[in-house]
Amino acid sequence: MSKLPDFTSTEAITRFLRNKTTTPDQIYEVSSKLLSDDQNQIKIALPEKEKFILELICDRFSQRQYELFKVNGSMWNLLNQVWLKLSVSKMLRQTKDRIVCNVKWNDIIGSTLQEIVDDDELQSNEVLIEYLAAVLQLTLNEHKINNSNEQSITMIENLLELAISLSPSSSESTEATSRIISRLSSTIVSVYRLNNTKVTTYTKKQVTQFYVSCLPNLLQLIRLPSSTDALKDTVLYDILLSKTNIEEVEENLQFFIKKRNIQLIPSDSINSMFKLLIPKLSIGKLESIFKIVVEKFPQSTAPLLKELKTKARLSSCYSGHVEEL
Repeated sequence: MSKLPDFTSTEAITRFLRNKTTTPDQIYEVSSKLLSDDQNQIKIALPEKEKFILELICDRFSQRQYELFKVNGSMWNLLNQVWLKLSVSKMLRQTKDRIVCNVKWNDIIGSTLQEIVDDDELQSNEVLIEYLAAVLQLTLNEHKINNSNEQSITMIENLLELAISLSPSSSESTEATSRIISRLSSTIVSVYRLNNTKVTTYTKKQVTQFYVSCLPNLLQLIRLPSSTDALKDTVLYDILLSKTNIEEVEENLQFFIKKRNIQLIPSDSINSMFKLLIPKLSIGKLESIFKIVVEKFPQSTAPLLKELKTKARLSSCYSGHVEEL
C-alpha cells in the first residue's frame, strides 16, 4: 500500500477521499483512523465524519465506474462500522436514513453476491463475505431491502452457495469460518422471512424453483454445526411442510431429484428430509416419494424402507404395499 499523505487541513482529507484515484484500501485506512477518534492517527478533525464516509461509500457503490469497490472486503467492513455508529441515537439514525433511503441495496448487494459466487478467488475472501452478509442483515433489519420473490430466491441461492463453499471438507473448521457460516445462515433465514409472511408467500412455481436451486445446498448446510437452528425450523419446515407446500411435495421432489450433481448430497441429509415428511403424508404418498428418492440415492433404500414400515404399522389403512417395494 502506498504511503498516505500528511494531511494539513480538513479540505485535504475530503479531497483525498473523494479523489477518483484513491483506492478502496486507502479510503478504508484513512476512514478507520478518522472513526477511531485517536488524535495520534490523524490530527485534523473532520466534522460529521460518519455522514461524510457513509455518503462516500454509497456514492462509490452506486456508480459503475467503481465496480471494484463492491468486491473489496474493506469497503463492506467500513460500511458496517459507520452504519452502526450512525445507529446509536435518533438524530444519527435520521441522518443515516436520509443517505441510504435512495440507494438501490437490492441491486448492489444482489449483484455483488452473484459476482462473488461466479469467481473462485472471491469465494475464498472471508472478509468480503462476512461484512457483506453483515451489511445485508443491517439492511434487512431496517427494511432497506425490498426483494421480489425471484430476487429473494436468487439471493438465498447465492448465500447458500457461499456458505457451502466455505464449509471445510473435513471436520476441522476455523473459528472465523464457523462464525461466517453462522452469519450466512442467519441472514438466509431473514431473507426468506421477508418474502414469506402471513400476507405474502412464494407462488407454486417459485416453490418449485426453490426446490431446484436452493434445497440441495440447504440440506447440506443444515448438517453443519455452525448453521443456525432457525434454518431448519423456519426455512426447511416451511418450504416442505407448510399447508400449501405439502400438497405439491411429491411433484417438487421430482424436479429436485433431477438437479445436476444431486448425488453429492449426503444420504443422511436425504434421510432426514424424508423423516420430516412422514407425519404429514399418507403411506401411499410416502411410497411414491420413496421410489423417487431411492432411484438417485440407492444407499438410502434400507433406512427409508425401515421408516416406511414403521409408518405402515402405525397406519390403519396400510395395504401391504411396502413389502412389494
